[in-house]
Amino acid sequence: MNLNLRFTISWKLIIGFGILLLITIITNFLIYKTLNDNLNQNLGVITEVYTPSSAHLNDLFWLVTQTKILIKNWVYIERKDDTPDKNRLQELHSRQIPETEAALEPLVEKWDEKEQEQYRDVVESIDSLVQMHQEIMGELNSFEKYEDMMVTFPIYIKTEEDGDVMVLTKRIKDKLEHLINHQEKIIDETNKTMRNSFTSLQRLILIMALLMIISVLLIGYITRQALVNPINSIKKVIQDMGKGVLPRKEIKVSTDEIGEMSEALNLLVNGLKKTSEFSLKIGEGDFKSSFQPLSKYDVLGNSLILMRQNLKKAAEDEANRKQEDSQRSWAAQGLAKFGEILRVKADDMEEFSFRLISNLVKYLDANVGGFYIINDDNPEDVYVELMACYAYGRQKYLKKRIDFGVNIIGQCVQEKETIFLTDIPLEYIKITSGLGADTPRSLLIVPLKINEIVFGVVEVGSFNVFKKYQIEFIEKLGESIASTISTVKINISTAKLLAESQEKSERLAQQDEIVRQNIEEMQAAHDEMRQQIKEERQKNAKLSQKYKEKIQGIEIKLKKQQDKLTKQEISLRGNLDAINNTLGAIEYNMQGEVLAINERFTEISGLEIDSILNRQQTQFMLKERSRSEQFKNLWNDLNKGVSRMIENQYFFDGKEMWLKETYTPVKDEDSNFYRVITLVSDITEKKLQEEEENKENNANSSKKS
Repeated sequence: MNLNLRFTISWKLIIGFGILLLITIITNFLIYKTLNDNLNQNLGVITEVYTPSSAHLNDLFWLVTQTKILIKNWVYIERKDDTPDKNRLQELHSRQIPETEAALEPLVEKWDEKEQEQYRDVVESIDSLVQMHQEIMGELNSFEKYEDMMVTFPIYIKTEEDGDVMVLTKRIKDKLEHLINHQEKIIDETNKTMRNSFTSLQRLILIMALLMIISVLLIGYITRQALVNPINSIKKVIQDMGKGVLPRKEIKVSTDEIGEMSEALNLLVNGLKKTSEFSLKIGEGDFKSSFQPLSKYDVLGNSLILMRQNLKKAAEDEANRKQEDSQRSWAAQGLAKFGEILRVKADDMEEFSFRLISNLVKYLDANVGGFYIINDDNPEDVYVELMACYAYGRQKYLKKRIDFGVNIIGQCVQEKETIFLTDIPLEYIKITSGLGADTPRSLLIVPLKINEIVFGVVEVGSFNVFKKYQIEFIEKLGESIASTISTVKINISTAKLLAESQEKSERLAQQDEIVRQNIEEMQAAHDEMRQQIKEERQKNAKLSQKYKEKIQGIEIKLKKQQDKLTKQEISLRGNLDAINNTLGAIEYNMQGEVLAINERFTEISGLEIDSILNRQQTQFMLKERSRSEQFKNLWNDLNKGVSRMIENQYFFDGKEMWLKETYTPVKDEDSNFYRVITLVSDITEKKLQEEEENKENNANSSKKS
């Protein structure tokens, strides 16, 4: 029988790779066996038994230490019932110590017998310690028991450092510490065993690697001797590819196995060229370029597609993050800018309104805006009033009064909610310029409210659609604007009341002078009449009766004038009482010395009247602020008769406070300024909130940098 067996390239490769595969399988098996033994025998014991055991023992050690401190507090310090320390000790006895012991029970069963006996001894000792604590707690269960030496003396002996309770506590801690050290020693020994095992594994891997290298060299040598000439071209291509160079021409394909290899290599080269081109496009940021992997199993191609998707998503996320940072920075800068605008003193509501709406329209890059406030001067006729507008071009807004619920503005005030429109009626509003007029694309109407109380409305229109962050910015700014409107209204009302009070005081003084002159005239007339009556009583009886009637008329007139003065005085006192109940008031001389204060100011400062009177204003301020040019300019203006409104920082009894102050100089009879009346309101909470927001904005800016 003649058997013609052909030892083809396929068989040679099968045998060679079979040997490599066998070595690989043996190596992987030994590695798996070593790792599995360590995981099951060593790592499992550490993670499932000894590590949690050590942690729970440490917890138990700490709980016992706490009971030592708490029982001493119970005996020596905490005499009242239901104190935090007493409740804590009861919680340790009733819940935490039993829970920790319960958590240790399943783990203790996996210890050796000696450790289990030691732990059982610790548990029994802890039970005894808890029993001692319970006895002490039961004996000292009321305040009166602490005063009874017959009760406290034996307990003091037990809780001293050499007493039964302290000795037993120390013994328990020593035993727990011994168990903890033993557990940690076992963990260290197990880790050492694992390290030794892994060292042996490293040696085994090194030996198998050397064996694999030798096998590869041997197989390579045999293959080289059998296939040198046919695969020279393939070798050259592979060497070039190993250097990262792809051949420009395809390898010639033959009809044998080497030909099949050449064809496969040509496919691989073409695929790598496409992959390289695709990678370059991804590196250039072209995430839309098309690419087809060699197959669904093409790891490199599929990885590149996944990388393109991840890079595209990362680029989008980075763009979104930058946009969000920009929006936050924009909002923070806007709040800071309008905070400065709102802090400027405003006695004219229309001027304040125009300054605010014009800056707001410009900052939002909008095109038109209107500023409305709630006019409640007459409580029986409250309505919305247009105070200022910017770039308006519609006839309907020549009418400044809008009732609640009427059109969109009235609806916004009534519902107290923001209204955002993108579908605006053609005739509702127009944005005008020198080239014509057109309807805006979006309209935003935001109520200015604090604590659900609406003080006004801001209306802004733009050719661009407002973004969500812009709407949130205006809503947040609306709270500060509402607060400022409230303060401005109060200041204007206060200034008006003060002016009326001064005018009434002057008028009362003039009327007093008139009454005094009338009294003198009446007295002179009365004396003259009496003299005439005395001299000509019988001759002028009718004339005497006439003078009596004249006297009675003057007395009636004087009584009416006195009644009118009394009513005016009551009205004036009512106005002053309203001011004193609402705002703090302090009176200075022109040198800044405190002459008088009201009760409201003592409530704000937290100081008694005697600790403030006859003291300089600068004694309650930082030296740097009292010596500043701003403070000197304040008093220079006051001495010139100029009213001022500022925000000032004080320290009353070490406590920092911010007050919003309105200074008004007062004249004497010679029209010289001799004192200053100051009305104050507490803005400390608002000021601290602004500082927190500024810190947060600075932190965000630092993160961005």
